[in-house]
Amino acid sequence: MAKMNTTKDLKRPLEILQSSFFPNYLGVLDYFRSQRIGDNNFESLLYHYKARNIGYNRNEMVEKFKGYHPVSAIEYIVKISGDQEIFAINEHHLNHENRIFMELLLEKLYHNGFRNIFVEGINADLSNIHQVSSFIGYYTLNPSYASFLRKALELGFIVNSYESSEISSHPDKAQRQSFRDCIQAENIIDKINSLPSTKSILYAGSSHIEKSSGNGWKKTVQYLSEILLDKKIYCADQSKMGNVDLGKSDFFNFVNDEYALSEPCVFLNDNGDILMDHPQLYDIQIFFPRSKDWYAHHYLNISITLDTRFLGMHLLLYRKETVYYQSIPEQLIEINSETISLSLREEYAYVYFIADQDGDVVFSDFL
Repeated sequence: MAKMNTTKDLKRPLEILQSSFFPNYLGVLDYFRSQRIGDNNFESLLYHYKARNIGYNRNEMVEKFKGYHPVSAIEYIVKISGDQEIFAINEHHLNHENRIFMELLLEKLYHNGFRNIFVEGINADLSNIHQVSSFIGYYTLNPSYASFLRKALELGFIVNSYESSEISSHPDKAQRQSFRDCIQAENIIDKINSLPSTKSILYAGSSHIEKSSGNGWKKTVQYLSEILLDKKIYCADQSKMGNVDLGKSDFFNFVNDEYALSEPCVFLNDNGDILMDHPQLYDIQIFFPRSKDWYAHHYLNISITLDTRFLGMHLLLYRKETVYYQSIPEQLIEINSETISLSLREEYAYVYFIADQDGDVVFSDFL
């Protein structure tokens, strides 16, 4: 692991930065804390663990998995998505590895002809990376979400918002939820009809892409399917078989006890049939490894040594080209020791800033 000594005198950072540069700094920090996600290192930014239930019936699960084997989820999606016009994939809002998976998948989907991506939680369409800020939505305060959006824009995707600005006052919760999803579907239809290419990705929260529902809540994909009768919507779930809320799925627990997955996978048999815990809801379910090693080779890990006067402050890491007013950092790390570990992508240049508890930048340097 490379060492980089940055124990320099306190100084004002680059001239482009003033004390008002990070007015959203405390907001970003509050986001992590409100989501119960630790911000002290890269790994804790990516996972939020709960107690694991290991009380499944192993013999029953062995029987269900008989004849099935794991296949790379990215390779499988690349294979089937070329024939799809609308590819819907969800995320668990607390599971940042879902966004890492999507960031790795985006370029392959672009090569398969996809040009539009509809994203839940943003309030405006995006055309360049400098629009990815705290102004455009709640989830963009998360660095992995902001990075995913920047990657889509760099590749040339048209990034579309589709959130409903209307709110239902219906007393029944399922009816209020259905109203929101109905408006979302109408917004997507309006935009698809106005875009030069209809080959689109729908990126939504976990249940919005479900193909059926039994609780009275009609989902976005269900509305879309009723309107787009001539277009199949392929639905991929990555929210239920990952490292969040462990214990909710016997399938996930069994896979991680019995298989040494080296990357996110789907399970197929020799006939090409897909094994799922929820076949009525999705076309495929993606199983994530328990270890973060599956994406580690995409990152370069370095450590930097800081002056002790920075203890208790926060380090904000940016790709050099994304440093601008109200931008979201790639990583936000509480400085609780002199040595800080950072995970970088080799293709980018980086700059980091140290901000005190008032949000004022007191130090900066390039990596």
